[in-house]
Amino acid sequence: MEVKKRWGILVMFCLAVSTNAMVWITTAPIATTVHKIYNVDEFWVEACALVYMLFYLPVVFPSNFILDEYGLKVGVTIGVVLTAAGGLLRIGGYSEIWYILAGNSVAALGQPFLLSAPAKLAAYWFRAEKVMEN
Repeated sequence: MEVKKRWGILVMFCLAVSTNAMVWITTAPIATTVHKIYNVDEFWVEACALVYMLFYLPVVFPSNFILDEYGLKVGVTIGVVLTAAGGLLRIGGYSEIWYILAGNSVAALGQPFLLSAPAKLAAYWFRAEKVMEN
């Protein structure tokens, strides 16, 4: 694979991971304000970030299986689609915090697909025989 294509893939991957992280953490720094705006207990505001940690462990095993069996393209695409769907679901957050919580939950399902991919990508791109090609 040529070097320019690798850089393009790396930039797109970094954008996907950054977007997932933005969906994750956007309510945490302003939890008190969000709690007042939506008139809900602070627990529910904090739960918007907590779902990422709760979903990671049970989803990391199936995501690694999919990344191994079907490849990086399929696995990362699943992660990107779930992140995008979660981000779109959060748009309803203008009216209810539950949309934000639901959107974060969907995006949290995509996080293990994105976070497990770099190690597999490095193992593929930087195998001894691949490094010698370039």
